[in-house]
Amino acid sequence: MVQVVAATFKDGVFKPDQRPALAESARVRLMVEPIDGDESARREESWAMLQRLRTISKLNSGGDRLTRDQLHERLYGPKLAHPKDARDFVMEVEE
Repeated sequence: MVQVVAATFKDGVFKPDQRPALAESARVRLMVEPIDGDESARREESWAMLQRLRTISKLNSGGDRLTRDQLHERLYGPKLAHPKDARDFVMEVEE
């Protein structure tokens, strides 16, 4: 079971802010990540990086832009078990 526990490092010892759900003398693996007092700076930096990636990335595939109806037909239209038999396929519409 993984637990995230904030702790303070003092005099060579990690002192958790709250007691973890562990038995006494249990061995654990620590992954230490310093906690900055201001998360907003890190959040703003991450957002700026995403904005830069968005401006330099080419998301246009160069393909045809389908209309809403064409997309719907491709997603929800009839499907053939064997697309090679498409020439023999006839769709009947009943109203």
